[in-house]
Amino acid sequence: MEKSAYLGVILLSVLMFSCVENTSEEELIVEDAMLVKNSTINSNAVHELLQSIPSPIETTNAIQKSGATFDVNLLNQVSSIDGYQSTYKKSVNLGVYGTDLGYLNLYNKTVTSFEYLDNIRRISDELKIGQFFDFTTLKRLASNKSNMDSIIDISTSGFENMNNYLASQKRENVSTLILVGGWVESVYLLGKIAENSNKSDLKERIGEQKFALAQIVTLLEMYKDNDSYLTLYTKMKALEKTFEKVKITQIYAEPETKEVNGMLVVVDNSRTIVEVPPPLFKQIMSEITDIRKELIK
Repeated sequence: MEKSAYLGVILLSVLMFSCVENTSEEELIVEDAMLVKNSTINSNAVHELLQSIPSPIETTNAIQKSGATFDVNLLNQVSSIDGYQSTYKKSVNLGVYGTDLGYLNLYNKTVTSFEYLDNIRRISDELKIGQFFDFTTLKRLASNKSNMDSIIDISTSGFENMNNYLASQKRENVSTLILVGGWVESVYLLGKIAENSNKSDLKERIGEQKFALAQIVTLLEMYKDNDSYLTLYTKMKALEKTFEKVKITQIYAEPETKEVNGMLVVVDNSRTIVEVPPPLFKQIMSEITDIRKELIK
């Protein structure tokens, strides 16, 4: 699944309950410009990198299949929102809360979900990005899990429109920060569940994020001249160095053709081996936890 589809899933919860106020966006645009005023940002390069980041949606599937029990203590607290005053904090925690809501939905925690929806609605209103989504349709589709494909399609289209708009307003930093916040939170949640269950397949899913992280660091590097981003970039760069120790081996095998339901399909028999030794996994979790703590405080 493409990166934008992943964001559609993660940001579906973030955006489908948003509403648009009539206040001006000028203050947000000025703030974003101030955040990146010391950087030379190539809008096309940012857009291309955002599109090229592979989807870590497998982390969500892995959580669902792990059989792990729900733990509300893993989530960013609802009350933390009062400390998020800047575009930087709002954007990154929009990604965090969106991922948390996805985790809640996996376990059908409807009551708690409403509390997180309130936070998500508040942040997305303040960032003025809800106008790119068909909320009426999304709300109707969300009432039935069998409509997930349609939800993904609409959410993906909405995200693309939002991303293009932010680019036209020189606000690519918002898209980048939403992505970073969602990625950090998804890796953190999966890692904590892997710690508790000690399942090697979950740790492998963490290791697979090596390539996505490298591209995220490339994105953040464009903003590193600004103090608001320097700490995040430095920590993510260090995490990238740690991830370099993850060994990923591709084992090629000849594909074969099979008949499935009267149709010929090509089956890929190649496989990937991901090696994350216990000491390395422990180091990764220590660093990702530190980064998350900085983002949500």
